[in-house]
Amino acid sequence: MIIEQIRNSLSVFNNSENNILKLYNMNLCNYCGACILVCPENAIEYGDATININESCTRCSKCLDICSQNQKTRYQTNLIEKENNEKIAEYYPPFKEIHIGSFIKLYNCKSKKEEVFEHSMVGGTTLSLLACALEEKLVDAVVVTDFAKKGQFPEAKIISEKKKLYRTGGSRYLPTLSLQVLEKIEKDETIKSVAITTLPCQAYMIKKLSMQTETKKLTRKIKYVLTLFCGSGLPSRKDVELFLMKRDIETDLSQIEVYSRKIKKIWRINPKAQRRYIYREQRGKKYEFSSSKILKSKTLPNCSSICPDYCGVHCDIAIGGSGIRRNIAVSRTEIGEKLIQKAMSKKLLTVKKRFSKLNRIVINFMGRRKRYEQRVFYTNHYID
Repeated sequence: MIIEQIRNSLSVFNNSENNILKLYNMNLCNYCGACILVCPENAIEYGDATININESCTRCSKCLDICSQNQKTRYQTNLIEKENNEKIAEYYPPFKEIHIGSFIKLYNCKSKKEEVFEHSMVGGTTLSLLACALEEKLVDAVVVTDFAKKGQFPEAKIISEKKKLYRTGGSRYLPTLSLQVLEKIEKDETIKSVAITTLPCQAYMIKKLSMQTETKKLTRKIKYVLTLFCGSGLPSRKDVELFLMKRDIETDLSQIEVYSRKIKKIWRINPKAQRRYIYREQRGKKYEFSSSKILKSKTLPNCSSICPDYCGVHCDIAIGGSGIRRNIAVSRTEIGEKLIQKAMSKKLLTVKKRFSKLNRIVINFMGRRKRYEQRVFYTNHYID
């Protein structure tokens, strides 16, 4: 099934008569937002986790060329060097079956601040690194995700204050057009540098945008790219609508107010940071559930069906869960390694020297052979 979906997606990219709407309608879009940045006709329109193409589209194919799901171009460029996974077997054999990619060092870490855990999903490492970058004035702002004021899905937010940053903690697990803000950052003269949190596909797009003459200016202020491990991808808008429909909930999302709150569960990996989404209809009735339930119940293909990247190989630091209140952090670049060391020296992060048996079980369970079929297909077909 996966191979069939990959072949179908490649047929979209191989036909110049198509545009990115075709991929979106196949539920394979990962909502990175890069296509709108390269469209010369401003033909791509974003709604609340929706994409439409207006009549000004000339079928120039620039949206298809830039798309992060166009793995044919990915595996024919020098970016493939980042995909090399040989070091892990030598550096830390217990994780040899996880496609971690190239890296400098692995850390088993967590935040040292209790206030961070109040907002974090697992170990608070991402929030701690972003807070460090702000506190030490290494960046002027950070880019994170949070719900739009009048939307049902998250959006990218530019944050320059630590208190506001903490409130955005925790994973959203819903479509986010994260790269939309790059144009705004580029035009803002008060912002000289930023740290941005992404999913693996978005980190790849930042690297790809930085390599093209027409778009590299959009990435020049990005100093740090922090990426979260991505296992199951994102549910499509249709998945959300089907999930609600099965529960006889009003499915016109434009008429539903969404907000979240924390709910404690002692058996969760991080009991203090379980966020629930509450859909409140116009007539006042409330429906409460977590977005992870949408992912578990999805029946449609999604972006992870054709994406080969689980660990975010094109970033400065990649972060995943490694157990109760613990993260695995992967430093991939010198600047990423220095940020981790800075956070440790400022007592924002605490690091264990080794991964415990529980840590190894969790990491291997989450990552073993993740996206294996996708990587094998692309490397067999596109690497010389």
